[in-house]
Amino acid sequence: MVIGTKKKLARKKSLAERQAPIVSMEFDRYLIKAGWLNGQFVARAFPGTGSRTQGLIAEARGNTEEAAIDALKELILKRNESRKGSRRWDGAANAGIPRESEFAEALGHIKITEAQATMLRTLAVRGDAGMSHDELARAGGYRTPDTATRNLRVLAVLIADYLSAASNTKSDANERWNETMLIAEGLQVEGAAKPMLTMHPELRAAVATSI
Repeated sequence: MVIGTKKKLARKKSLAERQAPIVSMEFDRYLIKAGWLNGQFVARAFPGTGSRTQGLIAEARGNTEEAAIDALKELILKRNESRKGSRRWDGAANAGIPRESEFAEALGHIKITEAQATMLRTLAVRGDAGMSHDELARAGGYRTPDTATRNLRVLAVLIADYLSAASNTKSDANERWNETMLIAEGLQVEGAAKPMLTMHPELRAAVATSI
């Protein structure tokens, strides 16, 4: 009698778990969704709210919904640390240059204006030859080179913040010079003498597939 009652309670619990609504929450820069799937609890991470791209980022399982979510959070944190450790160090930028996959993820998430996108595509196509600040301004439709570079610097800061690739803690986009070099060498320079702008190869590859 007791055994039969335990089996009934187990079946009721299993049914309740299967009928439980999907739990959604934000963590880090991702959207986590967790629920009962194929006899177990599964938590999955997707691009965050507002992202222009979709797709599974990471997945974890657990005996409970909470356990699956905790396992996924730990997986995401380890993934972030692993990415940082594999970045190519750039002494001029005083930061690790993210890999193509990281840049692609960032470009799919942050808001990019058409002018910014055009400048990125033009810089990517120029490759190692690079381009002048005047050419950049013409590509973006700006009257002056300084206006063009300021707009790209804003975008560089957004990328740095999204990927946690910041080299310092300043919040003013116009003061965060080193971070602007995540897009191109020479982008942080204003004034009369301006070097050629050369986009990092990792970003070139990401631009080719993401914009």
